[in-house]
Order: sequence, then C-alpha cells, then structure tokens
Amino acid sequence: MSASKWLAIASDLPDRNVTYRLMEVCMAAYPDISQNDAQGRAVVLLMRLWAKVSALCTGGNVSAVSDIQLESWAQWTGPRGAFARFVRKQHTTDGVIRDWGEFQGKNDDRLKSDRERKRQPPRADGSSPSPDAPQEIPRKLHGSSADNPLPIRDNSTPTSQHNTSQQQLLKEREDRLRSSFAELWDKYPARDGDSEEEAYAAFEKTITRLGELVLTEIQDGVDRYVSFVALGRVDPEFAMLGKNFFHCKGEQWKKPTWPTKAPPKRSGKPARRDPPNGPGQSGQETGAKRKSVFDVLDELDAAQLSAPVTRPSV
Repeated sequence: MSASKWLAIASDLPDRNVTYRLMEVCMAAYPDISQNDAQGRAVVLLMRLWAKVSALCTGGNVSAVSDIQLESWAQWTGPRGAFARFVRKQHTTDGVIRDWGEFQGKNDDRLKSDRERKRQPPRADGSSPSPDAPQEIPRKLHGSSADNPLPIRDNSTPTSQHNTSQQQLLKEREDRLRSSFAELWDKYPARDGDSEEEAYAAFEKTITRLGELVLTEIQDGVDRYVSFVALGRVDPEFAMLGKNFFHCKGEQWKKPTWPTKAPPKRSGKPARRDPPNGPGQSGQETGAKRKSVFDVLDELDAAQLSAPVTRPSV
C-alpha cells in the first residue's frame, strides 16, 4: 500500500492575495454567489489544484500540464479556460506555482528523505534505520555464490516512475505544439528570410504563458492576416515577421486589422457620434454593465503588469 502524500497549506490561505484575486474571478463566474461563499470556493479550488500538483508534478511546475487538465484537477465548473488562464498569469512564474518552495518545498524534502529511508535494508530487529545513521557494511548472505546467486531485487521507485511520466508529458506537449505550429506556418505569409525557428520559439512562449486554449484565437488571427495580405493591404515583402506575430507580448493575432502600406487620408469633418445608449445618454447613467469573468481577468493582468517589480507572492 502506497503512503499518502502530505500537502502543506498556509494557515492564512483565506487572507492571501491569490485567494482575493481568485475570489473576483469566482464572483464574476457565478453572479449569484456571496462574497463569503466566493472566498470559500477560491480556497477549495486552490487546495484541490495544489494537491494534484504535489502528487503529479515536480517542483510545482505545471508548464507541461494542459489547461483542461488544470481545470479538471481543481474541479472548476465556471467558463472554460478562465481558471487555467488565472493559474498561468496570476499564480505561476515561468510555469512554477509561486512560492511553491517556501510552502511545499520542505514537505517535498521530507518525503524524499522518507523514500530514501525506506530503500535502505531493514535491521535485524526489524526496525528501519534513520537516514543519518551510519550504514552497515553489506555481508555475504548464506547461499549466495557465483553458481547460486540470490535474486536481484527491483529497486525502481515511485520517484523514477514519476520522472518518466513527467518527461512523457513534456514530450507529448512538444509534439502537440510542433504539429499545431506546422499547420499555422504553412498558411502564414512569411516573407523571405523569416525564421521559422524564431517564430516557433515565440509561439511556444505564448502557449506556455497563456495556455493551449489560446491556440484557437491564434488560428483565427492567422486566417485574418492571410486575407489581409492577400487583399493587397500590405506588400508580402513587408509582411510581419513570424516571431512578432506569434509573440505573447504584442498579441498581434488578436487585432482586427494591421497597419497598411499607406493609411488612407481622411477628408472632411468627422461625423458626430452619439453615445452607445443614444443622444444625451451614457453607460454610467443607465447603469454599469456586469463584468464577465474574462473582463476581471483582463483587469487583474493589467494590474499585474503595471505593479512595481517585486518578489511574487501567492
């Protein structure tokens, strides 16, 4: 029977910044939920996620885990992709859960020490030696010889199996991204000298930061840009470099249009535009529109980018 894996949880988790940020997402995803219920739901979502990461990932690294799997681990029932985006952009740094080493790192070290202790041979009295105890000199057992060797015990451990599983996940992710990018690059109007490898590196970084669910948006953006170039709005010789189009910094694939060779000149006085609610009215007068969960995520991302660079905290 395998030993259960412990999970270190901070006692002040309900009052941490990550919980308050996730509360905003929950309240937008579930409009009828109260603030107290949203706080409780945020804590449970984080605990479920951390428990799976502790058991299935190395060092809190979730970069190889798909968005669907992240949301399945946390049992997220809100809009698809919202929780995964929160984890990628608000709760990880370079794919690793923020402050994972501070909380779970000590627990991981204890588990590693426990595994090493269990791999050591038991003492004659049946007790297990301490990891810091001096090792006994191995003695030849009765009946062991070149003609009659004792069977070799399989020393494979759950750790080695886990590392193999992690490597397999990374390999599957690499193959999946390479295949998706190859289809995009075949359509993309790359100009002479445009580097496919540089474009893929930008694409892979975007998927790592924003998650695989953004792939659909990128595919739509490539289709629009292909049409944009085909209509002669920009000379193919001056098409945007792939490394700029696919990079997450500018998110060029999201734009409805792109700069042309020569923007058309405006003539005449611009027409008067009334507010969206009609003449003499404004959104504030008729009541603010309820924010969607993705509006909240956009605000959290913008606040994170404008904040001074400090040590990230969960």
